[in-house]
Amino acid sequence: MKKFLSLALALVMAMSLFAISASAKDFTDDGSITYKEAVDVISELDVVDGYSDGSFRPKGTLTRGAAAKIISNLILGPTDADALPTNVSPFKDVPAGSTFAGYIAFCSSEGIISGYSDGTFKPAGTLSGYAFMKMLLGALGYNQYTENYVGANWKVNVAKRAMNVGLDDDLESAFNGSRALTREEACLYALNTLKADMVEYENQATISVGDLTVQSNSKAKEVEDKNNRNGTIYRDEVLQFAEKYFKDLKLTKPSDDFGRPSNKWAIKSKEVGTYSTSADASYAKDVKAEDVYADLSLSDDQDFVVYVDGEKQSTKINIDDVDKKLSKLYSDADFGNGIIVEFYFDDSGDDTDARMIVINPIFGEVDRIKNDGKSNRKIVIDGKEFETQSFEEDDKVIYTVAKGDIQDVMLAEKETGTITRTVGDDVYIDGTKYELSVSDGADNSTVKAKDDVKYYLDANGYIISIEADDSTNVDNLAFVDAASSDRTDYAKLIFADATKRTVDTDDNYRSLVGKIVSYKEDKGEYELKDKTTLSDENITVDYTKGNATFATVDGTKVKVNSNTVFVYNELDSTGKSDSIKAYTGFKNAPSIDGTLARIAVRCEDNKTSKAAILVYVEI
Repeated sequence: MKKFLSLALALVMAMSLFAISASAKDFTDDGSITYKEAVDVISELDVVDGYSDGSFRPKGTLTRGAAAKIISNLILGPTDADALPTNVSPFKDVPAGSTFAGYIAFCSSEGIISGYSDGTFKPAGTLSGYAFMKMLLGALGYNQYTENYVGANWKVNVAKRAMNVGLDDDLESAFNGSRALTREEACLYALNTLKADMVEYENQATISVGDLTVQSNSKAKEVEDKNNRNGTIYRDEVLQFAEKYFKDLKLTKPSDDFGRPSNKWAIKSKEVGTYSTSADASYAKDVKAEDVYADLSLSDDQDFVVYVDGEKQSTKINIDDVDKKLSKLYSDADFGNGIIVEFYFDDSGDDTDARMIVINPIFGEVDRIKNDGKSNRKIVIDGKEFETQSFEEDDKVIYTVAKGDIQDVMLAEKETGTITRTVGDDVYIDGTKYELSVSDGADNSTVKAKDDVKYYLDANGYIISIEADDSTNVDNLAFVDAASSDRTDYAKLIFADATKRTVDTDDNYRSLVGKIVSYKEDKGEYELKDKTTLSDENITVDYTKGNATFATVDGTKVKVNSNTVFVYNELDSTGKSDSIKAYTGFKNAPSIDGTLARIAVRCEDNKTSKAAILVYVEI
């Protein structure tokens, strides 16, 4: 049975819980479906279907009559279930010929459902989780009388057995059997039933005396797979529900790119979809051996095959060594805040080795969009491409990589505030304590108390990036073309809108000639501050329009994006400005073919690793 921990991965839940093939049914409200694998498989089998408007309505509640239809579809198949006679009903409030009459009569005759003491079934009433689990257990072969699914304690007995056989596996929250069952929960429980073992009894006998029914049975035992099909669901000698009733349904367990076992479903040769399975234990901070022992219910040490960002390591790790820093064992990874660590151990019926999966989320920026058409839209991050219809240029994102390729991307939300204090790796911002993620190397050494900062949190609430909020508006930047203090201090400025103006200054700024500055005007005098990230007077500029890299200065590449403002100042033969033009965005700035020029650049946050805000080129 899967273990769901308090440290369950918010990030992995947000990123790549499943990968879906094109053959799965598409509903108009797919985005609101939590249990996508279950809905896809169960709807593809026509056990539960959507509505005529194309929606599935996953949060809609299930009626008792609809539940009887699901059970009938599971056991008989949709075609035979639809052909059930509706002329007789065992309950007085289920008229012959009504929509659910045939399903209800069938389930009643199989001992799967029972009505109320007044002889009614209440087909339009909502169904509780307990009631549906009882029906599913009946479909698996459990006898309601032998198992005490009747009487005062029937709910407790149903819940114990349902949990034991895994009917609630992958449920996001704790099972609440009293609450009305939703349509997607019904699909999840039905999917788990497909994978569950059939049971049978020996020496079965039923004795009825008046209103009292006594069942004499041996203990329920697993049904042997007598047909020896090598298992279409699990490779064992036990007959699973789907192996009895859905012989064309096949489940295989390939690995995804991270090395995680996945569920791949197919009906004959038609693929339904491939979905990453839930981990048996998941962590997003330091992992201790005693915790893994407890969470996986291990009684002895255990070796795990280790995958780091999809790369299988050459050496297994023993669970007793798991609380050592992973970097001592594998050079490309570390345990700690923000690092995703998953254990896969208890894949019933599968021969997969026990696995430990390590995933390092990375903070980055969307450099550009490659769009060959709506269906071929790709984003480029740190030179890697990822096909998606989401995200725009310059978006800050958190992404994962497996085997060198981007697997998942999520938007990183920017927060701003003032540092109250720092204590070790902890940062207090506006009085709130935050811990740093070790993934991607978040560093607080460059910030100090009272600094205004901008920071980004991962899905688990750890700071994955923090830096001083040194934002500069391009509209407040200018290039200093000349400066003098002959009689009064002044400077000749070229602004980001390509205008040129001589201004009085409050000081001698000759040292800022050739630099990009910010300016502030007070009573007709300008105060200038150096905002240059890099500059050079004699450099060959070889730039192609549309490139995300502008030039190389002393070996440093200058990133440009759709917000970068380019100011081109073309000089005449005497060295005076002949034409000054401004362009916004690297797709609009003209190419420059190997020309010797003077340049000055201001990058975001004054870091060469960030995109340029303003590029000045004097040709």
